[in-house]
Amino acid sequence: MGRSFAPAIIRAASVVRHAGSRTEVTITPDKFQIRSGRLLASYPAVWQIGSGSHAAGYLTTIAGQLFQAPVAYYPNRNLWDVAPGYENLPHIDFNRRVTPECLFCHTSQSAQITPVAISCERCHGNAEPHALHPTKTNVTNPARLPPAQRAAVCEQCHLNGEARIPQPNRKLEDFRPGQALEDYLAIFVAVSPAEELKVISHSEQLAQSKCGPLWCGSCHKVHGEAVSITKTCQGCHAQRPASHPRTEAACETCHMPKRQAVDGLHTAFTDHRIRRPGPPAPTLPTALALRAWRPGPNGDRNRGLALLAAGERNGSAAQLQESFRILSAAYPTHPNDPELLAALGSLLFLKDQREDAAKLLRAAIRLRPAFAPYHQKLGIILQSEAELNEAIRLDPYDETNYHLLAALVPSRKRETLERFLQINPQHLSTRKALN
Repeated sequence: MGRSFAPAIIRAASVVRHAGSRTEVTITPDKFQIRSGRLLASYPAVWQIGSGSHAAGYLTTIAGQLFQAPVAYYPNRNLWDVAPGYENLPHIDFNRRVTPECLFCHTSQSAQITPVAISCERCHGNAEPHALHPTKTNVTNPARLPPAQRAAVCEQCHLNGEARIPQPNRKLEDFRPGQALEDYLAIFVAVSPAEELKVISHSEQLAQSKCGPLWCGSCHKVHGEAVSITKTCQGCHAQRPASHPRTEAACETCHMPKRQAVDGLHTAFTDHRIRRPGPPAPTLPTALALRAWRPGPNGDRNRGLALLAAGERNGSAAQLQESFRILSAAYPTHPNDPELLAALGSLLFLKDQREDAAKLLRAAIRLRPAFAPYHQKLGIILQSEAELNEAIRLDPYDETNYHLLAALVPSRKRETLERFLQINPQHLSTRKALN
């Protein structure tokens, strides 16, 4: 985990061409140059994210904020290509801002300036007493925790599921090893998971295995020598059955093969389902129904928000309708929950009930006045220049609000887009829109 975030190191120059937009990114040892038609932009390579075992992503700084480069390096193939998630976009640019949620799983802090890699405290809790007087009693050892809390230490970053919903008035960065993760974060997974392999789904896969009780530390050791997975298997399977093929191969070679991840370009990850070898079952469509990975407080509220997030991502009217039903029922219990109010407002807007949608968004804003996305939603609902300007004031780095405002007030399009170019002078799509 000490390799999760570091200063950028680019050892080989390359050129990546994005077929969908005919955009070209040239990678040099110290910067990225991106060209679209006659427009050219250049950004420094500042930080590298990820261990680099499967892929290495890169970040740059724009106006003091971190943004992801649209290209990544894939060491297994010695290849530069677009970063995951960019391959099917109509255009690519340096416009994916790095959020605190991103930084949480790659750094020890959510600060945009000089973040550092994940430290000991992420897994072991407060290190001060142990640093002053090192003993086994004043530091958390995840291996000695009860199974749910033990797994939670890894799941805080290594389980995406279909949706991750923060608990009301709780921050994930306040979670400490030994606590119940579900008190801070509700993770929802598909009731009937698809056969496809996702990058951050190891815990979910392992739960589908008949082998147990296993946890991440059964095969992975952060400290010390690497674990022999075959020896771990032999802890329960001391003798192979007579029907087992004769082979000297390690158990994981056949029972935990590497497979292409659907959300990880050019990368293959270990399938943790631990099954008999053979072709995987036909891929099932992703189930609409979601369940909490581990039951926790505010269950209906969180499930409704999870269905909304999944429904928007999947374009699923069924999930959105179920989200509306659940959140409407949960509203009397959570009348002062800004996230629930804003979610119901968004769903009413989809039903073309603008007046009621606006009332809910205004209520959410009264509870959380400095949250720019609420003002953006209200600006879209009301087609309000004032609300979009407030969203820009609160978050001047979000290009979306400038383009929404330019479309709403065409007479001031140039003035509006030039406001954004004062912050990000090289932004390709905004420069194109001005031309």
